[in-house]
Amino acid sequence: LLPITSDFEAPGNVGDGRRWGVIFDSTIPLDWLNLVNAKLNFRFRLQDSTVIDPVTDEARTLSLQGGPGGGIRFLNENDYAWFVEYRQDFQSSQVSWGWNAIERGERYLFKVNELEVFNEGMDINMFIETSRWFGIKARMTAENILNFQEQRDRSVFVGERKVTALDSIERRRRTRGAQLFFTVSGSF
Repeated sequence: LLPITSDFEAPGNVGDGRRWGVIFDSTIPLDWLNLVNAKLNFRFRLQDSTVIDPVTDEARTLSLQGGPGGGIRFLNENDYAWFVEYRQDFQSSQVSWGWNAIERGERYLFKVNELEVFNEGMDINMFIETSRWFGIKARMTAENILNFQEQRDRSVFVGERKVTALDSIERRRRTRGAQLFFTVSGSF
């Protein structure tokens, strides 16, 4: 976001920035543990970034686009993110089950007179599905089963961020609760 006035910004290019990092992606079959048709999927990203802040003229990390993520997605605006998924298929009974866990680092949103820090915590989800009846897939999913907390800290400055006095701080801590979904898909 580019500063237009001391309390208003607009989308635009803040100049040259750099991002560097590494992504690791792997699938491990678990037959060697006597878990037939089971696998673990891993994905891990570690990165850093830098850009000169147009408000403070100091180096900072790249800013996220928009507000909270609405769940934890594997995006590229934070220092790290990891995802682990287990899945096992029982082919003769046409049933599958599994779980996944995902977490990512804090995300920063830099505005002219505000700084927001988002931390969605960790998500752990489970599912069971079957396609044994009439070729229709039925799936039950439990999301956020441990009810982890989401956090948002918003610092509002009198004028330009880090150049003027702090006006207010908002802190939000919330849990969105565990959620249970049942979906049916196929040709009806």
